[in-house]
Amino acid sequence: MTPTTDQLLLIAEMLREKHTAKEIAHVIGCSKSALIGIVWRHPDLKEIGFAKKPFGSDEVRTRIRREIKARLFARSGMTDAFGHVLVKDRALPLDRLASHHCRFPMWGNGERPEPDQMLFCGETKLPDSSYCQVHSNICHAAARGLAGVKR
Repeated sequence: MTPTTDQLLLIAEMLREKHTAKEIAHVIGCSKSALIGIVWRHPDLKEIGFAKKPFGSDEVRTRIRREIKARLFARSGMTDAFGHVLVKDRALPLDRLASHHCRFPMWGNGERPEPDQMLFCGETKLPDSSYCQVHSNICHAAARGLAGVKR
């Protein structure tokens, strides 16, 4: 996409006003990636640059929050059968699981908790699986180990 002079001026104005790439791309009518390419290839726009978020992207902030929660919860000693920290706010009893929840059991091997004490992971599961990404990886790694197959 080759932007017109009016579009370049609008991009420059919005960059100065600290709008995000997503917002500017929506107004201009192009993809976010195309807009970023335009900004970095045009010397005047590159000089203005994009506004810096104080703590990085939303994904980074979400990951940091989850890690902090996991570390705090790790102190309680609650883990699943493989030693992964049980994130308390996601664990659900069987009767509260929806079709999109991970069904990995959150009790140790050999343990048999009472039915009302049985908790399951509760994270969003992968398509065509009963488990979330973490527990799917655990199950596949265990299966490969049992079969003697190594990657």
